[in-house]
Amino acid sequence: MATNAFCLYRVRLFESSQRGLWEGQDRAEVLRRAIFSKPSLLGRGRNEWHMGNVHEISSRAIAFRIGRESPTLKESFDPVSHDFKKLNEPIGPSSLAVLDLHLGVLAIAMRSSLAASPELLGKRFDALLRASGPLIESSYDLHVGEIYDPSDFIEKLRSAYKIKMFFVNFRRPNPTDINKWFQEPLQNALAQAEGEKGSVGFDGESLNSETLASISKAFSATGDEVRAKMQLPDENGLRWHKNKSSLLGFSADDSVSLSAIYEEMMSVYGQLKEES
Repeated sequence: MATNAFCLYRVRLFESSQRGLWEGQDRAEVLRRAIFSKPSLLGRGRNEWHMGNVHEISSRAIAFRIGRESPTLKESFDPVSHDFKKLNEPIGPSSLAVLDLHLGVLAIAMRSSLAASPELLGKRFDALLRASGPLIESSYDLHVGEIYDPSDFIEKLRSAYKIKMFFVNFRRPNPTDINKWFQEPLQNALAQAEGEKGSVGFDGESLNSETLASISKAFSATGDEVRAKMQLPDENGLRWHKNKSSLLGFSADDSVSLSAIYEEMMSVYGQLKEES
């Protein structure tokens, strides 16, 4: 029985400065229409990327496949003519994906035949979704980012001898990013300034690790980068560390239902959101 390794991503829709045909359209509905439109995109060479096999798990969750069609030459032997022939037969590896429409939490099963890395697969999904008619016509800008497991980074924060500097990168508001006391004001300020990306940092002789751990969880859950300049017990001086050591994910057998995969995805994501 095959086991699939799923990696988690955040699919975020931000208000655009350009008016769309669906101004004010619900984000979840835009995502639903975009994926059900089954977009295609011409990639490098003669490769074509596609989205298909869309299946509704529930009112807020859908499953689909993302894949690539590539031309290839296949050699075969014809027993009648007793000749070898070369046939042009495209191959189309694909991978299962599950998406929570309201939170924008996405899980994609990794396949080395489809993409060399989870980051590359996330970029292909981003490009495919951008090519869909419903998203093009909407009033939203799209960003798909990997969700990194901040556990190792948070452990370093809590064990550090000293934390000297701390920085977070962030983007414009997204209604489901719910850290009210720190994340939301920053995102709102960025939107009012009509910016796309922002960064904020702290500097001190010994920053509070528990406060920084909570902030790190919140920004890791949105797929944003966090970094700190700190001295760990086994290091001689201050060094920069990031929250991007490993991707957040889980494994599931082929026999597991789509509903079970969705529930596992939300459980893993929910653990990350705790205390953030």
